[in-house]
Amino acid sequence: EVDIDPRIDYKMDDLIARKEFARDFQEKVKLLTEGVDRLNEAKASLDIINQQIPRGRTDEIRELRDKTTAVQDSLKSIINELSPERDENAQGIVRGEPGVQSRVTSALRSLQSGFGPVTGNQKVQVGLAEKALKVSLDRINIFFGETWPEYKSFIETSALTPFTDKAFKPLKW
Repeated sequence: EVDIDPRIDYKMDDLIARKEFARDFQEKVKLLTEGVDRLNEAKASLDIINQQIPRGRTDEIRELRDKTTAVQDSLKSIINELSPERDENAQGIVRGEPGVQSRVTSALRSLQSGFGPVTGNQKVQVGLAEKALKVSLDRINIFFGETWPEYKSFIETSALTPFTDKAFKPLKW
């Protein structure tokens, strides 16, 4: 049995409400985790395809490279939105726009600290993180609902098929 520090003034109702609020938010964050896993699987498939593209300058090979590059760029754009790349050459204090993962982590950390009721600032922070999360999940769904199936069928008509049979299910809010 764990007792809370007796010097801290708290109400059990506040702790329960905070825990339930955080649990609801974490359920939404699980969708992001699943989406990132799918993006990483797609990236691995694209890496395999790039290794298998034969050398040459025929129209078929050029089309294969061009479509693969376009899908990689789309995938990279989504991944950079989730967690922007750092500029390794930057010096000093550099602050860029936080990614979705950073916003979500910050909101969760804020919710998990403290013993009082959920504050207005914490609710706003979670609301902003949920908004960014929803936009990212929509982009992931569009990628796997439109771009990926089209590319997958294109690759399957060629001799390259590094795809698994795992079907993507849309992430529902």
